[in-house]
Amino acid sequence: MSFASHLSISPDGDEPPADPLPWAPPTNEAPGTVPGGPILLRTDDVAVSLMTVRTYSTGVQIELELRLRPSAPGWPDGRDLWQAMQQLRVGVELADGTRMVNGRGSGPGAAGPRLSSAGGSGSENACRNEFWLAPMPPPGDLLVVVSHPLLDPCEGQHLIPGAALTTATSQIIELWPWEPEPTRPGDLPVPPPPLGGWFAQAMG
Repeated sequence: MSFASHLSISPDGDEPPADPLPWAPPTNEAPGTVPGGPILLRTDDVAVSLMTVRTYSTGVQIELELRLRPSAPGWPDGRDLWQAMQQLRVGVELADGTRMVNGRGSGPGAAGPRLSSAGGSGSENACRNEFWLAPMPPPGDLLVVVSHPLLDPCEGQHLIPGAALTTATSQIIELWPWEPEPTRPGDLPVPPPPLGGWFAQAMG
């Protein structure tokens, strides 16, 4: 099996970054893991759980799950579950007292740690979203806090012990030296429709 050996070059011709990108986990590492599972928010029909916390050399990945009871009439305001997940407010508090909320830095114009959404997946009754905290926080406990305006209680939290994070960090395995992603071709142009066919007439 062969792999592309060329390195990615940005459109303006600059060299690719020499270090892992700050807004995503490094792709050359197998992370350490802090077992999750605690339920942060729960009602008769809805549960929000902290599924997994993964540590990398450059940050911490936090995975949350929002689950809806199959027999429930639906989300209170009629949204689908993924839209409801986007209403979930997520925050963390570091051992030094620094507080961050998803999508915002530690303060106006702050250049320090940042918590951001990193994508997710789901189905009709359950969806998961990952959040990326970078750079790696200082040693100590990490408090994860969630809130949703349509749930009662609307806020829940879980303290991850610093010892558990230290243990997970010691489990990180570098699979190979970090490399930029290989370049990929852009979207190929769509050829014109055959002359005299239906699409040629419809597209004029």
